[in-house]
Amino acid sequence: MNNNPTFRTTFPIAVCQRSITYQTPVLWIGSCFTENIGQHFESLAFPVRINPFGIIYNPMSLATVLERIVHKQWYVDTEIQEYKGIWFSWDHHHQRFANNSLTACLEKVNTSLEMAVDFWKNTAFVCITFGTAFVYHESTSGQLVANCHKLPARYFQKSLLTVADVVERYSRLIAQIVEVRPDIQFVFTLSPIRHWADGAVGNQRSKAVLLAAIHEICERFAANCYYFPAYELLLDDLRDYRFYANDMLHPSEMAQQYILERFMSACVATNQGEWIKEIEQINAILQHRPNNPHSIEHQTLLEKTMERLARWKVATKTQL
Repeated sequence: MNNNPTFRTTFPIAVCQRSITYQTPVLWIGSCFTENIGQHFESLAFPVRINPFGIIYNPMSLATVLERIVHKQWYVDTEIQEYKGIWFSWDHHHQRFANNSLTACLEKVNTSLEMAVDFWKNTAFVCITFGTAFVYHESTSGQLVANCHKLPARYFQKSLLTVADVVERYSRLIAQIVEVRPDIQFVFTLSPIRHWADGAVGNQRSKAVLLAAIHEICERFAANCYYFPAYELLLDDLRDYRFYANDMLHPSEMAQQYILERFMSACVATNQGEWIKEIEQINAILQHRPNNPHSIEHQTLLEKTMERLARWKVATKTQL
């Protein structure tokens, strides 16, 4: 006899210490899972900055992102590398920043950093998603790389971080930040996406390191750090291949939506609901494709919608 009519093992999620509102800018950094959630918040017009260095999977490179932003450490040309006519930074995502010109690459890197530094002035939340505990170092210099930039594997040394490696790095960094900003909120998540290139066992070892490290960090900084169980939601709550994309590794759109809804319930202030519904309705109107975009009716609708959007912007800025 089935004693669980839902055919799922759901579980409660603790609410974050602080709540995201339209007055709390959020910096999102990490894996592609971070981008999925962050882009949804962006579509709802929350003040966000998403992956200013591009998608990054390992926690040490993500710590570098935060350090460069917090300490306003601009890049210089000696930090830009070249391979077969393409210039890139070991700290950045290839597709977003690599260029066939050193000057252009450096400008892209520092422009994005400058925007992140400016955003950091008012950042209230930092959402970080770890993807893998495996890291790569360039063989000659020993430098940690966030992205291998399609160079041959022989150029790198691969290793698995320890829990202590991650905890020590983030303990120093968070302590520095909290000393200046005692009210800042860190939200950690572990990407539920499996890194299959590391193998089934390797992926589990990697996730285990990250999971243990995150919880130790959150215990050390309980007033400022929170763990959202995205990993457990996919593996233990949904726990079925119907919730995966065709590659059987990434969550499906349905799963992403479910995890997003649980995230918003745990981390977004409940009194923001009416403003979220309003912007969703405005977005739906603006994204609709009319039969005749030049008709008087459609132009009138657009005008009223823009007025509605203007009122929404005023309301969300002034709401307590």
